[in-house]
Amino acid sequence: MFTSFPETLRAFGLQSDVRTLGELYHCMSQGLAASLGDLFDIGKILIVKRKREVAPYTLAFFNYFLGVETKNAKTLDEAVLSSVSFNTWLNTFLEQTGKSKWDFNESELVDKFLDDVLRSSSAEEIARKFSGKDILGNDDPNRADDGGGAGGGRSPFADAFADYRDIDIEEILRRMEQVARQQKGPHSGGSHWIGTDGISPYGHGGRAAGGIRIGGQGRGKGARKVLGDPEYYPVMIDKVLTDDMIDVTLASLKNIADSTIDFKLDIEKTIEEGVKKAGIFIPYLRPITDDRIQVILLIDNGGFSMRPHSKTVSALFLKMKRRFTHDLKIYFFHNSIYHRVYSDEARRDPVPIEKILDMNSDHRVFIVGDADMAPHELMARYGSIEPREETEIPSIEYLQRIAARFRRTVWLNPIPQKSWLITTAEYIIRVMKMFPLTPHGIADSVDYMNHKLPSLTHHIE
Repeated sequence: MFTSFPETLRAFGLQSDVRTLGELYHCMSQGLAASLGDLFDIGKILIVKRKREVAPYTLAFFNYFLGVETKNAKTLDEAVLSSVSFNTWLNTFLEQTGKSKWDFNESELVDKFLDDVLRSSSAEEIARKFSGKDILGNDDPNRADDGGGAGGGRSPFADAFADYRDIDIEEILRRMEQVARQQKGPHSGGSHWIGTDGISPYGHGGRAAGGIRIGGQGRGKGARKVLGDPEYYPVMIDKVLTDDMIDVTLASLKNIADSTIDFKLDIEKTIEEGVKKAGIFIPYLRPITDDRIQVILLIDNGGFSMRPHSKTVSALFLKMKRRFTHDLKIYFFHNSIYHRVYSDEARRDPVPIEKILDMNSDHRVFIVGDADMAPHELMARYGSIEPREETEIPSIEYLQRIAARFRRTVWLNPIPQKSWLITTAEYIIRVMKMFPLTPHGIADSVDYMNHKLPSLTHHIE
């Protein structure tokens, strides 16, 4: 963050180097920069050594963080009024207030803009923010590739942020196809090509919300679609593990009770009791219990977000397979469940979710995942980040169907319980019980399946 800020400061005649960044980062880590205004004040203390440096520092700060180009403007107000960041803010401000720009004089608007942005607190707001509509509106998707964007030098969009969330995803996909036809090589740090870094709506490693991630690692769960992402972690079902904690924890699974009890005629007792009662034979039935508990495991083994938990999850599945040798069915998914899951770890062999919903309702269902995704992946139609998973029915409805079909369904979450309410787990726990992937949590999930815990409230402290 802010890696090229010292370069901008030097361009305005101020002394600055990597130590400036270190001091800024230290202040931010101590919670001293809760807003862009705080960052401005801290930077002024660290960088400005003489009174005459206040003006160039202010111009450099506005240029870097707000995209205000001051060198060709007569006044600061004029520079602000012509900046992309101001006009993006102005459109939102007028829409929210229902007023026209003619209801204000320019000086009032500049003051309001600076007041708003200097009080902003999120990383996206602290970065120089660009409107995705403005970027695409001024961009030609059929532009020829001159081959000059493979990296090197300072990107004009270093530490910038672009918001494409208001643009229809189909339009972004269409434009991406046009750009791809023209692109001849790798690009980095720009706003047009499919590449890395920068603020383009397609690629990875950049700072853009609402775009399409192509390969690479996610950087904030902002992408609406993911292409070319075969990433998964192997569950290692057959690998021998000796994790004592998992061994002890999974022993609690032996306590799952079988609620399916059949009866058969006890011939010997019926005859024995009939003889005692002078030939009055009353049929005696004896219960037949099947020790085989039917279990369905639905595993999120997708991509990078679950990778830190792979060892714990793998150990859990190994032990469960040993416990339920003949009656364990394992399926895989990525982030959330849609119209199909997969029978293989690489998620290449699809199984319609309807096939699972047709199974005996006495199955115990364990869903394991971090329940941490972009809200639209869970709540929106066609919300999956993988195009092959797109379906008109939101994922949350499929989870509701699973919970309604199988009387005992639990979600085991490897993320610390204190973080659930700041992720999409908040919505899932309204549909089914969620327990932490800990010894205590698994024991509680078994108690719940055995009707020992309340079934109408989720397990969260």
